[in-house]
Amino acid sequence: MTPTKSSLLAQIRAARAELETALAGLTPAQLEARPRPEAWSVKDTLAHIALWEQMLVHYQLPGQRGTDGYTIAGVHIPEFDVDDINGRFQAAWRDRPLAEVQELFAQSHRETLAALEACPETRLAETRRYPDEPGDYPITEVILSETVEHYLEHLEEIRHAATR
Repeated sequence: MTPTKSSLLAQIRAARAELETALAGLTPAQLEARPRPEAWSVKDTLAHIALWEQMLVHYQLPGQRGTDGYTIAGVHIPEFDVDDINGRFQAAWRDRPLAEVQELFAQSHRETLAALEACPETRLAETRRYPDEPGDYPITEVILSETVEHYLEHLEEIRHAATR
């Protein structure tokens, strides 16, 4: 059964609250620290989460396909390849100031909630096919993947940053 819009929003808000609680205790130094030079900082992770929310809001939820690729927060994505997208986002946002990343993180979440509030319930019952992947995916799975599951995927590394 397809989750209702109110159920999706409740799940997203609960998972985001858990993420925000973990972030609340971190200092700017902890947000920007990298455990290893090639590793992501919490700041990098926030940009990563925000940029995937932007992908959800601007392309996935409205069912848009970028015929010439996608442009998210000033980053051009020539094709839908998760590793390539993550690499491009990381390269473009790694050296941005913490305040800019935090604003993107907050704004992307506000846009995500607004887009879901405006989304017709009938859209939530639709499916979506992705390039290079077999089968169709319910749009609700995509929404949960880019929000709840994504927040929880990175939650432990954010909590761990408090110990550094």
